[in-house]
Amino acid sequence: MLGFRIPLRALRRAVAAAPVALLAACGNVSAGVDFAAPKDWTATPALFGRAQMWLKNGSDKQHRQVVMLIRADPNGRDVFYDPKFAEGSVEHLKREKITICGDREAELVSGRGGNGQTSAMEGVTTRIGDTQFAAMYLRKDARDPTDPEAERAIRSLCPKP
Repeated sequence: MLGFRIPLRALRRAVAAAPVALLAACGNVSAGVDFAAPKDWTATPALFGRAQMWLKNGSDKQHRQVVMLIRADPNGRDVFYDPKFAEGSVEHLKREKITICGDREAELVSGRGGNGQTSAMEGVTTRIGDTQFAAMYLRKDARDPTDPEAERAIRSLCPKP
């Protein structure tokens, strides 16, 4: 997993295309959510109101970090266990119930995988209204230290007041 190949490469190509960039404004992935994106990271346009990414470059491309917010199909499969989620193998290290936003039930999933090097992923899922949301924090190199802004961001899937 997390060779970043499926979500990152596919989203990067889609966002780079002019027609997609124009259509991206048709929806807001964070509508109804008080999601706090990581400060000082570079935001990409939202993709059809379903996904958005924030990028933080490291010393080189091997140290890039990504936060993604996904508005999922409420009746769809769990994004973290969907075989289309990532290319290659995924090793899920833990999956546990957590509380975010004071009293909101959520699930934390972390995993590692790789395509010649080990990547790391943490993700939080929760339902807000009738919509399932997932926020992911991806590090291309698991040896890189975690970013506190990214950790805070994925746990900020709170309903708007």
